[in-house]
Amino acid sequence: MGKQVLVDLKKANIIYAILQLLLTFIFFIIKINVEHILSFKIRWYMIVYIIFIVFSHEGLHGIGFKFIGKAEWKDINYGIQKKYLNPYCTCKNLFLTKGQYIGTMLLPNIVLSILSIMIMIKSRNLFWTLIAGLVIASGTGDYYMIYLVSKYPKGTKFMDHPTEPGFYVIE
Repeated sequence: MGKQVLVDLKKANIIYAILQLLLTFIFFIIKINVEHILSFKIRWYMIVYIIFIVFSHEGLHGIGFKFIGKAEWKDINYGIQKKYLNPYCTCKNLFLTKGQYIGTMLLPNIVLSILSIMIMIKSRNLFWTLIAGLVIASGTGDYYMIYLVSKYPKGTKFMDHPTEPGFYVIE
């Protein structure tokens, strides 16, 4: 196959928690200083939005595999890593260039982060700062994989790991 590179989910979840708190704090400070009349209310549609984000994040990875990597739909699979309850999307039988793999990892993070920040900016409810921080931080595993992929030279091919968070390096 090739060299196996796996993401340490325990480490990724710790980084996620730190990033989540940091981003929420920064967004909160910005909102407080920009707007003076704010509320902090949890609404049912916010919970629905969080659930939507989880599924759409992985769905956008699948779309990335299909349209960036030219994968067949039948080769794209979804699941939940049971030990840490992390949802995932994986694609078998697909060799990606460095740019394709990074694009596939970034796609949901860019789309959903922009959407969440736009909602946060328009809303006067501080709970959206928490949600925006959650959405951006939820890409921690992807950011970590991008960091690992970026260490390899141009021309290297990557194949998504079929069952674990990580990939194979084909040099």
